[in-house]
Amino acid sequence: TRIADLLAQMPAKDAKLLKSNMQDIANLGEDGYVQLISGLTAPGKANNSLIEYTVGGFSAYATQTGQESLRKMSVNAYCKVLQQLTDPQNKAFIISQFDLVGKDDAVNCLGAYLNDNVLADPAARALAKINTSTSKAVLLNGLGKASGQARLSIIEALGDVRYPQAAQAIQSILANADARTTKIALYSLAYIADPASENVLATAAEKAGYKYENTNAVSSYLIYANEILRKGDKALAAKMAQNVWDKTNTGELTDVHTAALKLLVQAVSDNQSMLLTAGTDPNSQYRRAALKFAIPYVNAGNTSAWIKAMNKANDETKADIIYMLGQVPAPEALNAIVKQYKQQNPN
Repeated sequence: TRIADLLAQMPAKDAKLLKSNMQDIANLGEDGYVQLISGLTAPGKANNSLIEYTVGGFSAYATQTGQESLRKMSVNAYCKVLQQLTDPQNKAFIISQFDLVGKDDAVNCLGAYLNDNVLADPAARALAKINTSTSKAVLLNGLGKASGQARLSIIEALGDVRYPQAAQAIQSILANADARTTKIALYSLAYIADPASENVLATAAEKAGYKYENTNAVSSYLIYANEILRKGDKALAAKMAQNVWDKTNTGELTDVHTAALKLLVQAVSDNQSMLLTAGTDPNSQYRRAALKFAIPYVNAGNTSAWIKAMNKANDETKADIIYMLGQVPAPEALNAIVKQYKQQNPN
C-alpha cells in the first residue's frame, strides 16, 4: 500500500530523500495521515519506531517557514487520531507533537485531556509550550476540575508560563496540601511571582526552618525573591533576602545564607559594607562566595577599603582577597598584590 511503501523508506538516507518523504506524507492529506498514525499499536505488540520517526519528522517539517497549511493539517490529524487510539503511551506520544505544531488551534483538543491522570502531563506541557492567553486560560480552567497527578501537572505548567491569574487558585490548594503538592505549588507560586504570594512563601520557608527539605520551600522563596527582583521591585526583594539572611547565620545553613547574600547584593544600592564583612567571614565557604559576588562591584572608589581589609586579615583570608582582587581591573589592587608578594618573597 501507499502508506506501507512510504514507511519502508524511513528513516531517510539523506536530506533530499527526507524532504521527498515529507512531501509524500503531505500528499496523503489529513485523512491519509490519520490512517498512517492509527497504525500505532500497544507497546509489545509491534514495533512503532517507524511510525513514531515519521510523525516526529513531519511535525518538525510542518513547522518550517512556508508550511503553515501542513502545520494545520497535522494539528487536525493529531486531534482526530487521539480519539481513535486507545493505548495511553501512544496517545502521550501524539500529544507531545503539539509541543512543535501547537498553536491556539490545538488548545481545545489538548484541554480535553487535563483531567486524565496519565495524559494531563503531556497535555499541560504542550499548552505551556503554546503559551498564549487562550492556552493559559484553558490550563487554569482545567485546574478547578482536575485531581491527583493531573492537578499537579497543571499546577506546574501554570508556574512554567508564569500566569498571574492562577496565583490565588494555587494558594487555595496549599491550604490542605500534602508534601508533594506543596512542593509543586510553591514552585509555581515562586515563578508566577505575584506580590500577594509573599506571605505564603515566607511562612512555608519559616516552617521548613530555612533548610533544604522535601517541599523545597526555602528554594522556592529565594526563586520568588529573584523573580520579584527581575520584575524591578528591589525593595521587596531586599526585604525577603534580608529576612532569610538574618535567620540562616549558622554553619548548617551556609548554602541558604550564601544564596540570600547573593540576592541582597543585587537588590540593594549600597552593598560594599555587607560585602566587606562577608568577604572576611571566618566561614571559608561563605567568604569565598561573597568575594566572588564582590568582583563586579570593586572599582577605583572602593579598592582602598578592600586593601585595608586584606592587610588586617589572617593569611587564609588574605589569600582569598588577593585572588579576588586579581580579577578586577583596578590598578591600585594590582599594586597592593605586588606589595604583598614582595613581602612574602623578599629575595
